[in-house]
Amino acid sequence: MTTIIDKLSFDEEVNNIDETSGEALENNNINNSNNNNNINENNNIQSPIKSKEDVDTVKEILAEKIQNSRPLCKVKFTRKWKYFGRELQNIEEDTMDTYRFFPPVKDPRYQQTDSRLERDFGVQTNQQSILLNHKSVQTEWCRKVNHSSQVNISESLSRDFEIDEYRIVEFLKKVEPVVVETLAQNSTIDIFKDDFSVLTTDEAFIGTKSESQFIEIQSFPHAISKNKKLASIDWQPNNKAVVALSTVDIRDLNSRLQDSGKTIISNVYIWSFQDPTYPSLILTSPYDVNCIQFNPANPNILAGGLTNGQVILWNMENAEKQNDRIEINMQGEEKPKPQIPTMDWTQLSLLEMSHSNCVTGIQWIPKGKVLNSDAVLYPTETDNECYQFMTLGIDGKLFIWDMRKEKRRLSLKKNEKFKDAWIPYAILSILQLDMTSDLPTYALSVSYKNPYSICCTTTEGELLYADWSPVEKTSTSSAEDDSLQTSNTTFNTSNITKEVYTKQGHHGLGHTISRNPFFDDIIMTVGNTTFKVWKIGCDSPIWTSPFRSTTSYSCGCWSPTRPGVVFLGRADGYIEVWDFLEKSHNLSMISHFSIAQQNIPLTELKFRIGHGNSKFQYQFIAVGTGNASLSIVEVPKNLIRPLPDEEKLVFNFFNREYERVLYFQEKWKIREQESDEKKLEVQPEEVTAENGGTIIEEPVSDPTTIPVVEKKLNIDKVAIKKRFLEMIQ
Repeated sequence: MTTIIDKLSFDEEVNNIDETSGEALENNNINNSNNNNNINENNNIQSPIKSKEDVDTVKEILAEKIQNSRPLCKVKFTRKWKYFGRELQNIEEDTMDTYRFFPPVKDPRYQQTDSRLERDFGVQTNQQSILLNHKSVQTEWCRKVNHSSQVNISESLSRDFEIDEYRIVEFLKKVEPVVVETLAQNSTIDIFKDDFSVLTTDEAFIGTKSESQFIEIQSFPHAISKNKKLASIDWQPNNKAVVALSTVDIRDLNSRLQDSGKTIISNVYIWSFQDPTYPSLILTSPYDVNCIQFNPANPNILAGGLTNGQVILWNMENAEKQNDRIEINMQGEEKPKPQIPTMDWTQLSLLEMSHSNCVTGIQWIPKGKVLNSDAVLYPTETDNECYQFMTLGIDGKLFIWDMRKEKRRLSLKKNEKFKDAWIPYAILSILQLDMTSDLPTYALSVSYKNPYSICCTTTEGELLYADWSPVEKTSTSSAEDDSLQTSNTTFNTSNITKEVYTKQGHHGLGHTISRNPFFDDIIMTVGNTTFKVWKIGCDSPIWTSPFRSTTSYSCGCWSPTRPGVVFLGRADGYIEVWDFLEKSHNLSMISHFSIAQQNIPLTELKFRIGHGNSKFQYQFIAVGTGNASLSIVEVPKNLIRPLPDEEKLVFNFFNREYERVLYFQEKWKIREQESDEKKLEVQPEEVTAENGGTIIEEPVSDPTTIPVVEKKLNIDKVAIKKRFLEMIQ
């Protein structure tokens, strides 16, 4: 009985406090306290609320209580019964082309320098000053009804209206010729045809300003790449969201000598679009890696060429297992694992059997082909196999490597040091045509159709064409392992150079070479001030860009979808676009993709080549800069989709330029021949010219005057034209 009364008195006290405020609340508290005292005196029960402090405590409890100021809103979601149980229709698209991932980036440069405390703030509004009114507006709705009206012509005409037949006849006679001519035109020409329908293929050229500029999609900077530049880029074949890059040191000789005793840090970084903050994997290397390329059949294998001439190979298939293993230091404690997983190289070539200078080019042999000891390419057991690749160095040597160590063709001295060494499969020399000296080769390009055919540039700006097809075996090839020979052919180890194009080359290093993906015999070389287009078989470039004096070119490549478009990277951070079908005397477009990359030279351009129709919808290009940062840039849509018959038009353009070069070369020969004929002394006898013409001497009438001999050169133009047509064919 005591507890029940205490609870009733406490509930009454709480209800009085909740319903009243101000002075009324205090009066009720006094009355309730008196009543409680009476009850306590009669029943010897002690009240829970004794003083004003207890009342304040109850107020604080009620102040923290959340009470609804209005009834709760009810929301009802409905769905038609016919949509229940229906199967979902999935849209099959290339998710890698439309995939966008933008995770949060933690940049220490933008973190707060001082730590601040988190505080809770509350805001209370006056409920009496807010009037909650529920209002609704309903618009008028009229149901759809089909209306029709009928008009009687006889009723619409007035009774007093009289038709003037004479005027109508005169009008019809006047307009009859025009009407007949118009009807005849309508029968021959489709007046309902849309004239703009033939321009549907050019709709990619119509767009906003943002659709005609380069847009930076993602950027990959890293702090470890300080004082370095990006040297090479390559996309992973089966994963279009992973890209690998290598960097080289750009410090001067004095700075390198100061750090000569320190450990060299050289890495290859594997970046993924899923995490642009840190690399997904770091591949270690003993020296700077100048060029890299993924295996087209196995995307986990990456090959690279070092600046000291060695060749390196990584197999990233066991990268996770290598990072999971536990390492113990000298104190017996477990070494802390790095934040970014690292991996050591799998194979490293023997220094004595490598290039004597920097490796500047690397190219895998097409998958499905394997090279045997007889220098013949044979098909593999399956089409998805690739084991061999080529490397080119400044030393003028072309090395062929096999990543399978047991497949050896060259022999070494019997030494335990060279027992498990990785040595090249074949060594080919690139010499001058007279075989007097080596050619300092630089950039490498391998033919798509014929892997034996290669083109490369030199440090003196020349273009070189070589062919390492097998030759017949001679007695001098006895140094090779005869047990491996399966035919009478072997490698051409003497000289593989076929042609050296020295006329009108670059003034200095030709640092970039690119082969047109549509025409295998069209080569583009890029120098510091110009870029040139060559055709194999012509000793002079068929097209040369204007001389660039304000800035220099640093890289370049052909478009993978448009045969007449060229992309060039400049030293001031801009990208130039040349479209030969639009205009060949000047660039078609110039743009920069990032404000932060202005005035920073671009060092590498690498397209991500799609498959099917996706390559005509989206196109991305990896751009490397001089501060070792990588940017993924989206190509404007007007540079992706080709024009109607663009391949044929570009082919005709290159043929016209080739014929123009041959025409001027023949003209120069004629002019040189004419100048030589004028310098010759006149003989009294009739002299026959080399081209079939005759030189006739006229007699001198006045013996006192100085004899002047007039020469008339009769040129056989028919023979020259016939010779010119034979050269073109």
